[in-house]
Amino acid sequence: MKDVPGIGPVQAAELTPRTAPQSGLVSMFERLGFVPTQRNGQAGVVMRFKV
Repeated sequence: MKDVPGIGPVQAAELTPRTAPQSGLVSMFERLGFVPTQRNGQAGVVMRFKV
């Protein structure tokens, strides 16, 4: 369980063939400038990068 600022506590998502290409640690995406914007189902977080 990880507390994502602005989102709340989130459990790790199950890795499936459908989610594998877009999966990663929230911290990994944050280091690249992405920000969490919303929940994606029970266990996911949508990350956005503003260009």
